[in-house]
Amino acid sequence: MRRITIAVLLLLMLLSLSACTVQDPFDAGTPLSADEVRSLKESLTENNTPPAEPEPEPEPLPEPSVGEGTVYWLESGSVYHVSADCRYLKNKTNVKTGTVEDANAASKARACSSCAGK
Repeated sequence: MRRITIAVLLLLMLLSLSACTVQDPFDAGTPLSADEVRSLKESLTENNTPPAEPEPEPEPLPEPSVGEGTVYWLESGSVYHVSADCRYLKNKTNVKTGTVEDANAASKARACSSCAGK
């Protein structure tokens, strides 16, 4: 069985080698002159469109004062946060939002001292 396998592999190798030699050789075409190369390079490197101006950074929204605006809280804990960027909310997926009244109704009695003290 092993001899048959080796014979088949050798036959396949011979067929693939003969198929490679039958093809026409690659023709790259006519060489370009130095001026043609320079012209082609310029056409590829020139930028017909003006560079895009970077968009200005949006101005950060003012943080709401305690008692107004949107506040954030988690199901656990007893505080609400006045900043969505508060370090205690980072990487949390279950952040609730609403007004201070909504937070109070969810048993969040006071503002976070970390983000409300800013």
